[in-house]
Formats: sequence, C-alpha cells, structure tokens
Amino acid sequence: MQPQPLPLFPLRLRASDPGYDAWTAAKAAFKAELIAAYDRQVTSLVADHATAVRQEEAEAEDEDEDKEGDIQDRAAVFHRRHARLREGFRHHIASVAA
Repeated sequence: MQPQPLPLFPLRLRASDPGYDAWTAAKAAFKAELIAAYDRQVTSLVADHATAVRQEEAEAEDEDEDKEGDIQDRAAVFHRRHARLREGFRHHIASVAA
C-alpha cells in the first residue's frame, strides 16, 4: 500500500489521522519561516530608512535646525509604525496557524 499524500489544506485533520504529525510540523516550520522572512524584510526596510534619514540629516546640517528636528520626528514615526506592523503581522500569523 502506498502512503497517502498530505492534503494541501486539510479541512478536518485529527490527531489520529495518518500524517497528522508531519502536517503539524510542516505548518509550524512554514509559520516560523514566514515570520523570519517578514522580520528580515522589515529589518532591511528600517535599516534602509535609517540610512536615508542619516543622509538627509547630514544634508540638513547646513539648513535650519527646525528641519533637522522634523526629520528625526518622521524617522521616529516610521519606526513606531513598522514596530506595530510587525507585531500585528505576528499576531495575524499566530491566529491563522492556530
């Protein structure tokens, strides 16, 4: 008898079903890789933005000090928004995988 292939999206997979452990492990591995890939992407975006902000700050040194404060405020807002986005994404993935 040949082993049954795992269903792509099992509607009702019980612990007693063949392949349950493999499906659960694959789902957990996929979830972990998805979160890791998202974290790498967000980290890269934040680093790129920080570099751009530093370049803008270097250019703004010759200009009025008010503009420099505005750049820092925008960078702080950017970092807060991406932190909330990252947490929201993790919560969404956890709720979907549960």
